[in-house]
Amino acid sequence: MKKYIYLVIVLFTIHSHQIFAKSRRVFFYSEAIDNFTIIDQLSRWSPLHNKAYAETFDKEYKLTGSEKSLFEDYSKIRKKYIIKPEITNHHLFPSESIFLDTFSRAFFTADSMTEAYKNLKEVVGESDHKFLLDFYEHFLKRIRAWRQEAQSFRSHIKNFEKLFKKGKGPQSVKKYIKFFNLDKKEFRKIYYTFAWAPEFEKTTVDFMSNILVIKINPIAKMANPDFSIIMTEIVDALLDAQSESQKASFSSQFKKECNISKMPASLIYKWPLSVVAGALIFELNLKKKEFNLSKEWSKNPWVQSYSQILFSQFERALKRRDHLMGSFLKESALSCQNLVNLSGFLSSLK
Repeated sequence: MKKYIYLVIVLFTIHSHQIFAKSRRVFFYSEAIDNFTIIDQLSRWSPLHNKAYAETFDKEYKLTGSEKSLFEDYSKIRKKYIIKPEITNHHLFPSESIFLDTFSRAFFTADSMTEAYKNLKEVVGESDHKFLLDFYEHFLKRIRAWRQEAQSFRSHIKNFEKLFKKGKGPQSVKKYIKFFNLDKKEFRKIYYTFAWAPEFEKTTVDFMSNILVIKINPIAKMANPDFSIIMTEIVDALLDAQSESQKASFSSQFKKECNISKMPASLIYKWPLSVVAGALIFELNLKKKEFNLSKEWSKNPWVQSYSQILFSQFERALKRRDHLMGSFLKESALSCQNLVNLSGFLSSLK
């Protein structure tokens, strides 16, 4: 479930196709990644992009007709070089992430736009490369004010890291990689980075290989980040990273135990679990004595109720070193069916 302010948390892993050839701090800011994220979102070449970027740009700067044509040409080039993963979305974990590809890798491995342009030369054809250089330089000038705001990320990183570690965020992420059966070698080391997002949009996270990109507004949100939202979005991104076969297998087994379909797929299980493993666990770690399971964790009645039930089951599953496809699957599915039965019973009383 994608929201719309963007604190870009980037999760990175060291593996055979590692993103960073150079050493990086675990929490860092990269202009190349930030600039790419903003402009790529502005182009809206993918339906998964957040329309708030384009709407905010048009409101503040007015998109010209010639710029619309530039975005159309960019979209054609962007789609030309993307490797489409096999995604069916006929399961409880509909994919809501754009994953790293050879094109975006050029920016994620660069320390500057100049270096990113050099990397791109190894990926795209000569005419495409010439167009892209002019394209990026044009829009970098147009979003100069946003880029200036983004410079404040640097001054907030240390405090963000301190607070995130206080709630045991990095430790939880490491546990979840194992619990969700993600590739432990691929995600052996995780990195976090940040990207500019419109002020009034909710913070979201993209999962780019072993990078979690936290898309967030640096002026309005970074001084006092809402880690309940951030951690929930991280878990949501981790669930997107499961193999398609595991998503399909889990969904098939779950649906045999819980007969529920009249609801958006992501709300049935993915988002309640994201809220539990994200917001609830983080707050429990941060404020154990004041933790209140009964507070409002979601405005959606199903997510609120199911999350509260899943919480104790998830905690026990972590303690016994279970995993998503283990006994936790059936336990959580039976709880789901109990809620469905209760709903039916209450409806019959009307």
